[in-house]
Amino acid sequence: NQTADMFAAGAVRTKTFENFFVDDVQVSGTKSWTNNGKDAAGNWSYTKTATNMVHSYPDGTSSIWNRTHTSTLISGGGTPTHWDNVWSITGTAAGTNRNGKNITATILEPLIKKATCRWITEGVTQFTREGKTATLDFGNGTCDRFGQLTLPNGETVTIRLRK
Repeated sequence: NQTADMFAAGAVRTKTFENFFVDDVQVSGTKSWTNNGKDAAGNWSYTKTATNMVHSYPDGTSSIWNRTHTSTLISGGGTPTHWDNVWSITGTAAGTNRNGKNITATILEPLIKKATCRWITEGVTQFTREGKTATLDFGNGTCDRFGQLTLPNGETVTIRLRK
């Protein structure tokens, strides 16, 4: 369902998952995109929500989460190509994993995603599960697939980011 062309301020696109499976995992819930129009700096932004998203597994377990992220086009919006676009992403997510543990993710420093790089190149996200907090620092803007994960015990390890 879509209320208007997604390039129009105020347009909303909604997807509801019903009887949808990926392999043997059933996916249900609703995702939506809202075009917020231009912000005070003249940058386009979109709010992306996921509401009551559930993955139901064949073994009877399930996970559920809700997410709200706002993506703002901070560079490249005035050119005809998308290859120079740079997005800034903020927001939070919360839910329960397959083991019944509550989890949250909060973007502490905006995540920066360049169209010319498959990975997020900057920003920090904080993850909390059962009162234990870890952070993931995506770097200084270099296009690479590595991040620094700081574990709840304070240890920092370099991890490879997924494609």
